[in-house]
Amino acid sequence: MHGETTIIGEVMRAGGATDVRCLLRVPGRSKLLYCDVVDEKLARRLGQHLYEPIVATGKARWLNRTWRLVEFEISDFTQPELGNVDEAISEIRGAGLAYWDEVPDPESLVRGSHE
Repeated sequence: MHGETTIIGEVMRAGGATDVRCLLRVPGRSKLLYCDVVDEKLARRLGQHLYEPIVATGKARWLNRTWRLVEFEISDFTQPELGNVDEAISEIRGAGLAYWDEVPDPESLVRGSHE
């Protein structure tokens, strides 16, 4: 199987003497993933983000039965924007989560045994 996809990984190496490649550490995968890179300019950009997380887009090939990713060619990438956890929780509470503070017995409300 093959197609366009997006993967998240940490750049471990970028460049190459003969082939332009990149080495990514992908969560949930025991071995590092060797990726082809579309051009040298992109490989240089990747090299500026060594040991940093990226979101890579490109062409992938998977094994048909197991959906194991076996090949990936990076055509572009971005870096995920990581925010402050405390601010995120505060925003969630402000979006309605604080309602649960006013419920006297939330467990019975969820289970449907309230009167």
